[in-house]
Amino acid sequence: MRLLSCVLLLACCFSRVAGRPHLSQGERSLWLEAVKKGILESLGMDGPPASHVKPRQEELRRMYFLYERELQELRRNHSQAAGTQRPTVNRASTVLLPAQVQYLETQRFRAIFHKTHLIRKELILVQAKLKLCGHFLDKHRSGQPVPRQEVQVKIHQIINKTAQEPLKNDGLVLTKVLDSNSLTLDIHPTVEIWRASMEEPLVLEVEFVTGREKHPEGTPELVLEMEVTEPVLEKRRKRRRAPVKDDCEGEDRCCRKSLSVSFKDIGWSDWVVAPEGYTMYFCDGSCPSNYRPASMHTQVKSRLHRMTKGATPRPCCVPASYEPMVIMHYDSQGKLTFTTFNDMIVSSCHCA
Repeated sequence: MRLLSCVLLLACCFSRVAGRPHLSQGERSLWLEAVKKGILESLGMDGPPASHVKPRQEELRRMYFLYERELQELRRNHSQAAGTQRPTVNRASTVLLPAQVQYLETQRFRAIFHKTHLIRKELILVQAKLKLCGHFLDKHRSGQPVPRQEVQVKIHQIINKTAQEPLKNDGLVLTKVLDSNSLTLDIHPTVEIWRASMEEPLVLEVEFVTGREKHPEGTPELVLEMEVTEPVLEKRRKRRRAPVKDDCEGEDRCCRKSLSVSFKDIGWSDWVVAPEGYTMYFCDGSCPSNYRPASMHTQVKSRLHRMTKGATPRPCCVPASYEPMVIMHYDSQGKLTFTTFNDMIVSSCHCA
């Protein structure tokens, strides 16, 4: 609830100013600062961990597995609470771990990914990034990683999944030079084709052109991070059935609006492992007489505001319901863990 208390005050203050289609830069900065403080307080931390030791690949794989299982369980519970047969997706993030990572030859690895319930044709793929984790870059003689090392990476897609030999340039998806501190590649086009096709599974090969010794220190951990959303037509149908949950950018009255939070942009990518970011949403807009009242008390409050000609405050635009979210992160002791937030993502708004 600490995170909620940090942002509710901002929501009430901003909702009194109607007619703003988007947050100003100053308002966005205030929101992000409130989110940062709220997350840290909820985790019982005064600030980001001063240091942490990256876990071994086996432990990292185990944590990603537990993280993904927790996400699936939360979605299942949320779906059951809403009385739906199939999990509904407004905007959801998911993490895919490869079924296996094969070492093919020096500086080249093959990863095999299988589809989940979120990788289906009727959903829209918002983003797809391949994240390379683990201790696998060149090292100093002291054993410490080389700081800010440039790494040229090539990604190949294996169409014939039974092939044993690596593909040549005809299977090349992209070539990119990356900073060793941020080994993340955007492979949206490749995953989009896979999502819309019957191809199963997705087989990718990662080739390190520079940035590794001839004898690698270890096998990289390959993680596929994706975000999906419902198609526009599906959203419109839902709006007609449940108008309280509308997204209404640019409207004056109380409604849900979006705010994207990137952990990299706020300087937390070194200790927040997954997801890379999320869409927080917030409630904003005016609350005229009897508009989306949360209760009878809200209606009385609205009447009192009119009777006193504004001497008493009118109802405030606030969240009505939330969706849970899981963050995998390092704690204050530098240990990798994950935390569930039940009130982090606003799913609907009302006046209260």
